[in-house]
Amino acid sequence: MKRRTIFAAGTAAIGGAVLASPAGATQAGFRRLRSWASGYTAEFTVVNDGSSALESWAVDFDMPTGTTVKSLWNAEMTVDGRSYAVVNADHNGRVEPGQSTTFGFTAEGNGDPVDCTVNGSSCSGTAEPGDPTDGWTETPFTYYIQKPWDLAESDRYSHSGGVHTLWVYDTDEPHKEGSPTDPRTEMRWYEEYDSGEHMWDGDIYIPAGTSGASIVQTLRVERPANTPATDIMFRVYPEDGGTLRRYNATGAIVNTGVYDRWFNLKLAHDADSGSMKVYIDGVPTAEFEDRGPATRHFKCGVYHHGTGRAEARFRNLRYWTR
Repeated sequence: MKRRTIFAAGTAAIGGAVLASPAGATQAGFRRLRSWASGYTAEFTVVNDGSSALESWAVDFDMPTGTTVKSLWNAEMTVDGRSYAVVNADHNGRVEPGQSTTFGFTAEGNGDPVDCTVNGSSCSGTAEPGDPTDGWTETPFTYYIQKPWDLAESDRYSHSGGVHTLWVYDTDEPHKEGSPTDPRTEMRWYEEYDSGEHMWDGDIYIPAGTSGASIVQTLRVERPANTPATDIMFRVYPEDGGTLRRYNATGAIVNTGVYDRWFNLKLAHDADSGSMKVYIDGVPTAEFEDRGPATRHFKCGVYHHGTGRAEARFRNLRYWTR
């Protein structure tokens, strides 16, 4: 699911948001903060780029059919059908030159605001985000294949023409004899970390029919007692032409229509702040929190929690740090 960002002529970036510049003075930028299956939270940042103080501001937008704003903070709102008129609260109407303020809301549904105006000037178009790897350093990585313990690697993994293909069946053995875990064929990255910023980056192809399998995850190999084994898992399910979700069939949607096509996924983890940002085809789509301090590593492939055959293919795999 791609995020549509609304903007006007003359854009700038602030805190990861793309900003609109109506009248050359007041800017407003939209970004999602957190997403789940039935909705999301988001915020607008209003910026005064002029030379004099801004005494008030107003942001107006429409929501697509099926998406509604359920609650709002740091502003006041009136609603007319699908149209929303938001004005400053008493405490944040005045914005000094070069300063900003924010307001946020919770939405039911998965549509982003459209037809935005900021202080009466129209917004239009779709902004192209910057490269998520700007400021990062590409870093070598190594891996080995985890596969059913009783099979040869070539029975469940191939690497040809730059494409890693991994598959497994629900009737296969686990990766270790006697393990209670589900069957898997995964690329287990050797590189482990407990601090700093680390990004998994790769193109993914998931054939139709794969369901319930984890495709990408971070595994917490050294962690405090009674804490989860993973920070995040992205599993695929069959609705909407293949939907990639966080953890399970009711988890936050990360991407839809994933079957039988290539798409790029980046997972950027700041182990110091706990932030995990997800980009689909270069577009920021979700942000989650990790599950606390740990030493962890990336994995990709098919860790199968469904039935039948599960398969995933990967190419252009990269590891970034900063």
